[in-house]
Amino acid sequence: MKTQFIVVLVSFIVLTSVSADVLPATEGGKEGVATMENKPAKAAQEENNAQTSFNPESIRLPKDFMDPNTYIRRITKDPNTLKLFHGGWGYDIEHPCVIFEKRGQGGTAEGIRAEKFFARIRMTHERINSKIKYSIVNAKFISQALIHHNGKPYDKLVFEVTIALRNDDGKASEVKPAERPKYTFQTTYWFDISNFFGMEFDK
Repeated sequence: MKTQFIVVLVSFIVLTSVSADVLPATEGGKEGVATMENKPAKAAQEENNAQTSFNPESIRLPKDFMDPNTYIRRITKDPNTLKLFHGGWGYDIEHPCVIFEKRGQGGTAEGIRAEKFFARIRMTHERINSKIKYSIVNAKFISQALIHHNGKPYDKLVFEVTIALRNDDGKASEVKPAERPKYTFQTTYWFDISNFFGMEFDK
């Protein structure tokens, strides 16, 4: 078990070095639709359908996967980290990641940092647990939106992720990394931010 978490931590450290440049939101990109790099979107989608069964939703963590707080408790005893993530893995607004267990445990700046930290944890575990073997080439933060739903504030973060497929056993392929099929898609993260949103007005 220790070996598995060492692998997870090493993968996470590598992933945190990936670019997180802030880009303007794009009109054309559509979540869940993969497009091949350097090709017009429509032609790329047709080629995707013809050449591979890759679907961005297929790399989602399984429903029975441990919740974020259970995961954090397995890799650290740091109280400041343990307070960060609760709830679900943030695939939709009904199962968001809840930032902070209680209101007042952190402010807005800390909460926003926690959101991006969480996004990279989820990307790492999606890659490790996916039946489709791939490497993450790039991950860029695209947009953030404040959504009010059922009386609660939520953050909706969108990332654009580019992956390169590997061979079935996950080992180094004879095909050079630069020549492996690459797919770019957008993925969304939902956060319940009620435990830190508007904290500056509580004083």
